[in-house]
Amino acid sequence: MIDKIEKRCEIEGCGRLIVAKGLCCMHYGRIRAGIPNMQPNRITHMNMKEHNGMWKGNDVTLTNGRVRACHWFGIDKCEICSKPAMDRHHRDGNPINNDSSNIQCLCRSCHMRVDGRMDGLKEIQKQTPRRGENHPTAKLTFMQVIEIRKRYLEEKIFQYDLAKEHGVSQSLISAIVMRKIWKDIAI
Repeated sequence: MIDKIEKRCEIEGCGRLIVAKGLCCMHYGRIRAGIPNMQPNRITHMNMKEHNGMWKGNDVTLTNGRVRACHWFGIDKCEICSKPAMDRHHRDGNPINNDSSNIQCLCRSCHMRVDGRMDGLKEIQKQTPRRGENHPTAKLTFMQVIEIRKRYLEEKIFQYDLAKEHGVSQSLISAIVMRKIWKDIAI
């Protein structure tokens, strides 16, 4: 088997995957825009904001502050686990403050751990068992599943007919009788 070789940007210190002409997306875009400085210099990149005709200053919404952080600070490695960083964490919690000392590049799981979202998700999962009738997308009750399995095994009723009786799809009936779902019911 031949392994696919991932080529990296030719600009020194960049390390991103290439998109076109041996350059990553950011550097290729800079060449097309006619920006002369090709080194991945964050300060130079941040100073470009005043030269942009659409620049409206620092008066932005929270969402735009997050978007700016993603644009200004390229994809790096996670500062905690060294996986590819997809998120930009604002250390002070203010998404409008895009100062380089306030931005931390993190992967998604580390970002959720740092700002507490991971703990909240774990608590929600512990509190609400999402099985059987308690699952928000459950279409059948516990008793209906028992009835479907009994009738399919004892009366030899077709899955299609059982599906029509209960107002569900034949594939759902198949998953029930083959014990792919509702596994905790003994019958």
